[in-house]
Amino acid sequence: MSGRLARFMKLSSSDRRLLAEAFFGHAKSRFLILTVPFIKIAEGLGTMNHETASVTREENRQTIYRISWAVRAAAGKTPWASKCLVQVMTAKRMMRKRGIESTVYLGIKRKNGRDMAAHAWIRSGDVYLTQVKGKRAFTVVSVYGDETVPQAKNNRSDRPIKRTERNDA
Repeated sequence: MSGRLARFMKLSSSDRRLLAEAFFGHAKSRFLILTVPFIKIAEGLGTMNHETASVTREENRQTIYRISWAVRAAAGKTPWASKCLVQVMTAKRMMRKRGIESTVYLGIKRKNGRDMAAHAWIRSGDVYLTQVKGKRAFTVVSVYGDETVPQAKNNRSDRPIKRTERNDA
């Protein structure tokens, strides 16, 4: 067995499923980026100019950390580029599937005084799921947050999670 396959097989079955979900989520995200106009992609990121609460619900914290791990780990194993926007789109879908709200940030900065660089990151409560190193150098140009996210199927309640707090910071 190769080293990667051996490490994968040593993971728990739930971690293997989560990693596979992230890997195939990256494939879907990359395909969409290459084939769909960004305006349509942006519609799927959430409500523009809306941020979700800045406090993480404790019952979601471990799930958020596991999704973050899976998204970042899978990104390093794809044969295609799985950079920030791919990771954000995948994390957003994985969070929604579990009924956890999140906010996507898109930013830009000047590079070399002339060129522009773009970056995307995602936050749920006080947890940043994807790479945020150097995010302070980027000027946020768009924010997309969930208004409501349906509860995950394994929860008792069929009511949506309602946003109760706004992060104005």
